[in-house]
Amino acid sequence: MVKLISRYTGQGPTKARATVNTNVILVVMEDTLTKGEQKLVAAGEQDAVRSMRRTYQDAMRAEAIGMVETVTGRTVISSLSDIDVERNVAAEVFVLEPRPDTGVAATVEAELDGTNAGA
Repeated sequence: MVKLISRYTGQGPTKARATVNTNVILVVMEDTLTKGEQKLVAAGEQDAVRSMRRTYQDAMRAEAIGMVETVTGRTVISSLSDIDVERNVAAEVFVLEPRPDTGVAATVEAELDGTNAGA
């Protein structure tokens, strides 16, 4: 997800955490706004930044779903995206085709800098 966002916006988030449950994958990303977007938020243009990010999210949706399906071998039946521009936090939620819940969850964390933003 970090690499995908970077390809669209020119900068990926510096922190990302994926939580995987039986039928849901949640990706929370921090420090995801570009410098220009941060300046717009500081100038009171939160709605403009939200609208622009919604456009990016809509444009990336098919690729993001394809990545999740390739990595998991599962079908994504729903994808949800949102961003809190004031706190500079974004979330991607992927709902997978249902399987019986095992009750097991796994978390993967990554701290990223500009040199390994695609890792």
